[in-house]
Amino acid sequence: MEARTTQGQQTTPVITMQLENDSGPGTSFGFARTMSRFVDSGQYMFHRNLFKLDARPSQVRVTSATGGVATGYVSNWLEDAPLPLTADPAYKWNFVDGYKHPQQLYRRAEEIARQYPDVAEIVYLPYKTNGYQRKAQATIGGTGQAAVVVSSAAWGHEGGNDITVEFADRPGANLPLTVEVAGRAVRVLLAKDASGGLASTAAEVAAALRPRSQGLIDRAHP
Repeated sequence: MEARTTQGQQTTPVITMQLENDSGPGTSFGFARTMSRFVDSGQYMFHRNLFKLDARPSQVRVTSATGGVATGYVSNWLEDAPLPLTADPAYKWNFVDGYKHPQQLYRRAEEIARQYPDVAEIVYLPYKTNGYQRKAQATIGGTGQAAVVVSSAAWGHEGGNDITVEFADRPGANLPLTVEVAGRAVRVLLAKDASGGLASTAAEVAAALRPRSQGLIDRAHP
């Protein structure tokens, strides 16, 4: 059961529902049940209840604490839905029985094109995509304006996934921003001010990473 109040985002009113008794349409309703308020991503959607009954009522009445009342007849879920496609003898199904890797998908596409030339053909495009290949990427240093997004120069499976990037504090004062590289490990030594506090901004770190990473980092931005 779902019901929506025009009061919208506010936490009230309380919405209750009553099921019609078996004594006849519109004659009497049973005890009230409080409905749950459903909010999705901070937005009020509706009030709802899900429950199992021994007997099916013919009507449901919904009442709001602000005075609104609505009554509706009970209907079957998807009462007017069409028959499942599998009921049609011409419908083809059950021909995909597992996850296929790219080589199997190529072979399957070729088989379909050969088997059904009237409805399928293979068209080779002039430019290839990257497929599942991706550059390694990480968000480092916090969230929002304090974060730096770092992307590797190499594809992940070609060494990008082996790169590490560390933002490090160190003792001392009046220290410049420095980037050290050892193998595939990139270490950013953050700048320090006169009082020994961290003084590097996300933009400054991002600007220093790419040119000082010895080719390991392709992109860095706050």
